Amino acid sequence: MARRHAPARPRHRRRHRRRHLRHRRPERRLRPPRPRLPHQRQPRTRRPRRPPRTAPQTPRRTRRHRPRRERLAPHHRPPRHPRMTPKETAMPKGTVSILGLGAMGSAVAARLRETGHDTTVWNRTPAKARPHVEAGSAHAATVAEAAAASDLVVTVLLDHAAVREHLDPVADHLAGKTLVNLTTTTTPNEARSTAAGAAAHGIGYLDGAVMAVPAMIGDTARLLHSGDHHAFTTAEPALKALGTAEYQGADAGLAALKTVLPSKTRRSSRACTSCSPASSRPRPS
Repeated sequence: MARRHAPARPRHRRRHRRRHLRHRRPERRLRPPRPRLPHQRQPRTRRPRRPPRTAPQTPRRTRRHRPRRERLAPHHRPPRHPRMTPKETAMPKGTVSILGLGAMGSAVAARLRETGHDTTVWNRTPAKARPHVEAGSAHAATVAEAAAASDLVVTVLLDHAAVREHLDPVADHLAGKTLVNLTTTTTPNEARSTAAGAAAHGIGYLDGAVMAVPAMIGDTARLLHSGDHHAFTTAEPALKALGTAEYQGADAGLAALKTVLPSKTRRSSRACTSCSPASSRPRPS
C-alpha cells in the first residue's frame, strides 16, 4: 500500500518558520551586502567624530584635614554673645542741617527729629530756633557752622535769591556734601544755574519741590526731586521720612518744571475762555 504524504504547509507558515530559524543559520548574516544600483538610494555616510575639546585643567584643590572640635561640657563652653535688642541693632541715622525755619522748614525739622535724625537748625532770626533746640536739635549760629555740622544740608528758604545769598559764601564748606533745595518758588532755569555752581565746587545738588502744605509733611506729602542721582540716593532715607520721594531725572530743572506747568495751564485756560468767540459777541441790550 502506497504511503500517504502529509499535506504541504501554507507559504506564510514556511516564512515564519524560516524567520524563526534564522538564528540557526549564521552564514546568512555573514554574507556581504548587495551593491546598490545607481538609481537606488545610497547609504548615509557618517561624519567622523571630532575629538572632544580639552579645557586647560586647573590643579584640584585638596581640602586640608581639619580635626573635629571636641565637644565640651556645658560648664566648659565659652559664653555666647547676648542677643541685641532692636534699638541696638538699628543703624544710626545721619545728621541733617536745616536752613530756614519758616512754616515748612519747621515741619521738616520736626519730622526728621521724630524719625531719629540728628538735626542742626539755622534761621536768620535765632528766636525761631528756640523751640527746636528745646526739642533736641542743635543750633548753629551761622550758615557755615550748620554746613560743617552735617553731610546732608536741606534748605527751605524764601526764594532762589535767598538761597544764593546764603550759600554762595559757604560753598567751600559744602564741598563733598549733599545739598537738597526744597525752595518751591525756584524756576527751572534758576535750579539749573544753582546745580552748575554746585557742581563746580564739588557739591552734590538735588533740587526739590514740595507738593504739600506743612501739615502734610510725614503723612501724605509728595516731594519731586531732580538733579544728581548719587545725591538722591544719599538723601533718600531722610527724604522718605518727609513723604513720597520721587526722582524725576538728572536735569535739575525738571522738579521745578512740574510745579510751573499747572499754573501756566490755568492761566492759558482762563485767557482762552475770555477770548472765546462767545464772549466777544456783543451782548443784546
